[in-house]
Amino acid sequence: MIQVATGAPDKLLPALERIMRRDVFHSTLDWQSAAEFNRGARQALALYRRDAAFYDAETSQLAAFFIFAQAEQTLNRARADGDADAIVEAERTLVLAQEGLDAAHAALESILAATS
Repeated sequence: MIQVATGAPDKLLPALERIMRRDVFHSTLDWQSAAEFNRGARQALALYRRDAAFYDAETSQLAAFFIFAQAEQTLNRARADGDADAIVEAERTLVLAQEGLDAAHAALESILAATS
C-alpha cells in the first residue's frame, strides 16, 4: 500500500513504514482511512527525502542489530548443544556481527553529530 501511494522502490518501504508509524502518525497504521494512509505515506516519503542519510543509516543499524541478535542466538544454541565446531563458528560469526553493528552505529552517530 505504501508503494502504491508513493511509487517508492521496495528497498525504501521498511523505512517509510517506520517513518509513518513513528513520525507521521505516532501510532499503528491500521486506523487510518485510505486517504489518510496515502497522505501519510507521501508525507513519510517527503521526510525520507529531506533526510535520507539519517534514515538509511538508521535502517542499516537496525539490520545490523538483527544480524547480531541472530548470531547471538545461534551461539547460545551451539553452546547448549555442546558442539565445539559449531561454537567456534558461531563465535566467529558473532564477532563479525558485532563489528558490523559497531560500524553501523558509528555511521549513524556521525550523521547525528553532523546535524547537531
